[in-house]
Amino acid sequence: RLGFEWKDVRKNVYYDGHEREEVIQYRREFLDEMERHKPYLAYYDPESAQVKYPAITKPFSSIQPIILVTHDESIVNANDGIRQAWHHKESSWIRPKGKGRGIMISDGIPTRVPLGANDGDWEIRRDSAEYLEYGKDNYWDGEKMTDHILNVVLPMLELVHPGCQYLFLFDNATNHCSYAEDALVARRMNWGPGGSQPLMRD
Repeated sequence: RLGFEWKDVRKNVYYDGHEREEVIQYRREFLDEMERHKPYLAYYDPESAQVKYPAITKPFSSIQPIILVTHDESIVNANDGIRQAWHHKESSWIRPKGKGRGIMISDGIPTRVPLGANDGDWEIRRDSAEYLEYGKDNYWDGEKMTDHILNVVLPMLELVHPGCQYLFLFDNATNHCSYAEDALVARRMNWGPGGSQPLMRD
């Protein structure tokens, strides 16, 4: 009667709060903004398997094509998805209790095509994906993500799509909301006399 049902717990889409008034308003603003960029967005042509630029745009001109770059991160673990294994006829295989060692992967994907250099252009690197074996003292944070975008993804974009503009889309992860070390943040300020006071930009 209350809308509850007793059943197995399974992975599913998390939608709680997706229809709140402010969320709906943000979606509308986002769609309006994307519609404004749409005439200039590069697109993938499946017949030629190439990225094409809209006719009204031209690289290195006053109306440059926009390369849409979606950023994503994922985690894979050593014991992910173990459903089958080699069993000896005289012993039983014990399923690992933990997830095992893990790798975090971060990448920027422009216009449905993975970002990678041509065979003769590997002086930067072959692709833009970044791999990190995470652990107690090593985790993918805002600083690492910023370094990855500025020093890996952007140089490769400029190599593969020179003379264009780059529009990045990030999901709402906590490390995407990080501040610069010297950013002016009220909660970092010292409220009382004495003590250390970080140097922050005005």
